[in-house]
Amino acid sequence: MFAFFGATLVGMIALFLAILVIICWVYGLVLSLRASLLLTLLCFLVHVPFVIFGLVKWGFGVDLPSEIVAALRGRGSH
Repeated sequence: MFAFFGATLVGMIALFLAILVIICWVYGLVLSLRASLLLTLLCFLVHVPFVIFGLVKWGFGVDLPSEIVAALRGRGSH
């Protein structure tokens, strides 16, 4: 009986984390698309930056893709 509840709890936690990662990935994709199409295309090669973009926005309130694009544009104009 204990093993059943333990496996169910672990399964529910894994499912919750998987859903959270997918939501963060989609949110990061939207943030990246708003910032730059080129940044989005580059991030599609790796996929992980979208999750990081979403987590950073929710955790710290920083729009990381916009900051990256602004830094790159600022550097190219000097």
